[in-house]
Amino acid sequence: MTLVTLTQEKLKDIKLNHSKGTYRFYKSHLEHFLTWCNENHYHSTDEFNDDALIDYVNYQKQTASAATINKRIGILKRTYQFSKISFPFLENMKKFKERYRTYSAIDFETYSKIRNYVFNYPILNKNHLMHKALLALLVDSGARIDELLNIKIDNINLNTYEIVLTKTKMNIDRIIYFTEKTAEILSELIKHNTHSHFLLYNFDKNRVAVYEDARYLMKKLKNTFNIKKLHTHMFRHTIATLMVEKGADLFSIMKILGHVNVKTTQRYTHVSNGHVKKNYKEIMEKLE
Repeated sequence: MTLVTLTQEKLKDIKLNHSKGTYRFYKSHLEHFLTWCNENHYHSTDEFNDDALIDYVNYQKQTASAATINKRIGILKRTYQFSKISFPFLENMKKFKERYRTYSAIDFETYSKIRNYVFNYPILNKNHLMHKALLALLVDSGARIDELLNIKIDNINLNTYEIVLTKTKMNIDRIIYFTEKTAEILSELIKHNTHSHFLLYNFDKNRVAVYEDARYLMKKLKNTFNIKKLHTHMFRHTIATLMVEKGADLFSIMKILGHVNVKTTQRYTHVSNGHVKKNYKEIMEKLE
């Protein structure tokens, strides 16, 4: 089997059975694998042997973290398994030791400024209204971007400030929440959206909102607030972190984020260094 066919078959399965985010994740890493193989003249599963895999791993060590290498090897294992191709050396390859990492979050001061910006976002046309709604849900809900893009109008309750997500990473329906200010924005958008049963609709391009619309907004926020790094998932990390720092219990955070394993929630909800330092100073000052 050619390596191109191998990866294409796996990507078809991912596209059919998993979220758009998972598909983008697999596609990105499998394209990295194919590019390396093509540059090193490996074109079939018979040619890509143990030595080739070692070379591929060593090549990655020059620039990629252990976590990234582990992800790529894991994807490759699942890709071979899907096509029922035996590759014992790949199957038995152990994970490289990863450095413990915390998740990128937005500092509280910047997050507050962004919230203020969002709720005062000027509405010059219907598309600006869609932008404002998407940003409001990002700063309020803790949901993944793909989950937000798949919100259906019928699943929004403006009276209870709740949305039932039916398209989730874990394929389990869950409820997310939003604030009164966001409810006002959503109410206005629903009045204008007669084009689709999905909430977020790009009126200028006459289609349902997609990931590129969110990327456009992230770029706009980065320029407005002079932020070097900002992506949609950082709002999820930020809300989880803030909930921990404000005393929310782990189970509530787990439910809001839609995790099925509490260990995942514990990793997301790291307490910021600033919060630790603040607590330290408060305790030490009481000793003086």
